[in-house]
Amino acid sequence: MITIIGGAFLLLLVLFLFYSNFGFNSDLLNSGSSENNPGTQSKRKSLLPSRSPGEEIKAPKTHFEDFAGSESCKECHEKEYNLWINSTHGKAGGEPGNVEIIAKFDGNPLVFKDAVVTPKITPNGEYVFIVEQDNRPTRIIRVDAVVGGGHMYGGGTQSFFTKLPDGTIRFLPFDFIRDENLWFVQLQEGKEWTPVSKEISLNDLAHWTPHRILGTMEGTSNCQNCHGSQILLEYLPEKKRYRTRFRTLKINCEACHGPSKRHNELARLENHEELEDLDMAALATFTKDSSLNVCFQCHSTKDMLQDEYLSGDNQNEYYSLNLPILGSEPYLPDGRIRSFAYQRNHVFSDCYVNGSMTCVDCHDPHTQNYRDIVGNPLEGRFDNGQCTGCHASKARNPELHTFHKPDSTGNLCVG
Repeated sequence: MITIIGGAFLLLLVLFLFYSNFGFNSDLLNSGSSENNPGTQSKRKSLLPSRSPGEEIKAPKTHFEDFAGSESCKECHEKEYNLWINSTHGKAGGEPGNVEIIAKFDGNPLVFKDAVVTPKITPNGEYVFIVEQDNRPTRIIRVDAVVGGGHMYGGGTQSFFTKLPDGTIRFLPFDFIRDENLWFVQLQEGKEWTPVSKEISLNDLAHWTPHRILGTMEGTSNCQNCHGSQILLEYLPEKKRYRTRFRTLKINCEACHGPSKRHNELARLENHEELEDLDMAALATFTKDSSLNVCFQCHSTKDMLQDEYLSGDNQNEYYSLNLPILGSEPYLPDGRIRSFAYQRNHVFSDCYVNGSMTCVDCHDPHTQNYRDIVGNPLEGRFDNGQCTGCHASKARNPELHTFHKPDSTGNLCVG
């Protein structure tokens, strides 16, 4: 009896391994009988599709039409929506008229060595830069997109883009910084940022004439997918021009959670509570690295492998997060970031390497405010609660750990 049971178990195990590796082909069992019953054949193939040994199974490509926009989330997730709409992500950018303009479009000229650039608002409410350059016709460049609002530590900036006849939306090289209340530019030489002055020629600017493109396009200087949500840049051969689409220039819900159209359809069904899957993974259940990759869509320096990435796609098929290490040297020897605003140096932290630390352990994902490991709000980025929530022993007598007085900057974990 034991031998029979053991043999049956072995047979089941072999069948299971065969199915797991090679799939199920109904033709093998039906011996052609299903040809007389196409409906049965179709049903079996859809439930248990056959595949070749070693064939790679990929998730379906995400399409622009799969996204419904953040307003569609508010119906069920009003609390989270209201937290997000007032956050830095919720105010990250937009089109003029739909976003706060902090820059001075007051008609006061920006004087360069060889040009005068005047930011102003026209009588019909358009934001423009009037460019009068030596020996060239006057150009009036309309602002079609705005990114930033001075939210970042140290003042933050606001940048401007214009739409060209070829369908691309391009960065204009005149930035405004909130705290200093002035216009500044980036130079070609050394990529240095500096206030506008008569010592600088327009041709000295890194992005004049405008060539840095909103979205991702191979072979061009571009902003990738970061400064907006679901930015898709496509070439239309029949029209011989590009098409730039985006849901919003804010960082919306779907930028992190992925496309929601199908989720919305399922959630509105009367029996949705009985469904096993609502086509939307809960980010709180993600593993450490999967959670980080949600943020690394934007908060990492990365090289493009192919274009037309949308949130929900496999990022590793579109961008390499490791190739930049070989070329542009984005990190200092101790792992601190050398490049601007790319926080992937998180992966060099011992709290990540030997611990479980993710971005949302310290950052509330909806408000972007600071919090401790159990979700208690903190005053700001320099609050020791970010660390002492885990390292509780250090909070009992901080001076023994920091060798500095309690109220000094030397006593700050991240000072």
